[in-house]
Amino acid sequence: MLLHQDLTCVETKSLREAKNADNQDIALFTGIATTADKDLTDDIIEAGAFGEVDHKRIRMFRDHNPGKVIGKWLAFEQKGRKLEVEGEIGLDIEHGAETYKLMKRGYIDGLSVGFRPKPGGVKWNDDYTVRVIKEATLLEISVVAIPANPKARLGKSLFDPDCARQMLYDSGFDDAEAEIVMSRGFDALLKAKRIRFTEIDGYRPIDDAADAAFATLANEAKRLAELTRGKSP
Repeated sequence: MLLHQDLTCVETKSLREAKNADNQDIALFTGIATTADKDLTDDIIEAGAFGEVDHKRIRMFRDHNPGKVIGKWLAFEQKGRKLEVEGEIGLDIEHGAETYKLMKRGYIDGLSVGFRPKPGGVKWNDDYTVRVIKEATLLEISVVAIPANPKARLGKSLFDPDCARQMLYDSGFDDAEAEIVMSRGFDALLKAKRIRFTEIDGYRPIDDAADAAFATLANEAKRLAELTRGKSP
């Protein structure tokens, strides 16, 4: 599941036109892709959460739209709590030229990262009000006009298979454990691991009602997994 976090960090003062090695018209700019600060929806991307990033593998989109590639990233550098970036926009590309004009006029100045948390790479604080991204794979960084909601994933059904699988990853399950839960339910995993619900990483003893709700979610996840495999509910 691809998640987004948005920060208003394009340095328009460094925005300038230039020529690339092929004598094509481009625009160069710098910005800050992420910081380790809590955002407005209580998400934190820890400094260094993306590890060593190969800038050549990270895509530059407009508004997280894969159909609007507008340029490429030239460099990433983690400086303390900030991931600083340098980018190149193609001015001979329709959406690139449009984006440059909007940036130059100050109409848009946002950067937003698109990433996938790694299994076990998401942790919560003690009262589950702040989500901390500790390890994730960075896939793209977009220049954004209207920032996407970092928690837009919550608009999906809790029982959507992708959402349920990501919840398992967020809670510390590895790929094999998540597959057991999605295909055969929590009972199968508990039998294999000989553990209780309340001993699973990321969950703590609360009360019987909470355990019952967790069991309901497990059964629903199993039912949906069966449906995606073409079996009868």
